Amino acid sequence: MKKTVVSLLLAVVASVPLVQAQPQAQTVAPVADLDATTERARIERERAALERRALTERKDCYRKFAVNGCLTDSARRQRLESDQLRQQESVLNGVERKRRGADQLERLEEAQKKRVNETRQQVESARESQQQREDRAAEHTTARDAAAASVPVNAAQFERRQRAFAEQQAEAARRRAQAPAERERYEQKIQEAAQRQAEHDKKNAEGIKSRAAGLPAPP
Repeated sequence: MKKTVVSLLLAVVASVPLVQAQPQAQTVAPVADLDATTERARIERERAALERRALTERKDCYRKFAVNGCLTDSARRQRLESDQLRQQESVLNGVERKRRGADQLERLEEAQKKRVNETRQQVESARESQQQREDRAAEHTTARDAAAASVPVNAAQFERRQRAFAEQQAEAARRRAQAPAERERYEQKIQEAAQRQAEHDKKNAEGIKSRAAGLPAPP
C-alpha cells in the first residue's frame, strides 16, 4: 500500500508543469525511492535558489537602462515559480494526507486482523474446553451408569451368598440337634440286633436240645 502511495506521489508531482524562467531552473526528476521528505527538501532548495536568483536578477536590472521593465519581468517570473512551488507543496501535503490515511487504514486493518485472530483463538479455546467438559461429563455418566447397572448384580450375588451361608448354618444346626437322637436310635438298633441275635441263638439251642432228646440212647 505504501508503494502505491509513493507511486501516486511521483505521478502527481511529476505532472505539475515547471516554468523555465532561466536555463539553470531545476526540474522535477522522478526517482523510484522518492518520498515526502525528499520532495520537501527539494522544494525548499528550489525556493532558496529562486530567492537567490531573484536577488541576482534585481541587481542585474539596476545595471540596465530599462530598470522598471526588468524588475517587473523578474518579479513575474519569481511569482510564477513561487506559485508553482507552492502548488507542488500543496500536492505533496495532499499526498501525505492520503498516505497517512492509508497508513492509518492499514493499521486499522492489521488491528482488525489481530482481533479476528484473537477472537478465533478464544473461540477455539472455548470450544476445546467445552469439548473436554463434555468428554469428562460423558465419562462420568458412563461410569455412573456402569456402577448403577452393577448394583443389582452385586446385590443378587450378596443375597445368594447370604442364603447359602444361612442354609449351611441351618444344616449344621439341624445336624447338631439331630446328633443325640441319631445316637440314641443307633444304640437302640444295636440293642435290638443283639436281642434278636440272642433270641435266635436261644431258639437254635432249644431246637438242638429237642432233636437230641428224640434220638435213642447210645449203646
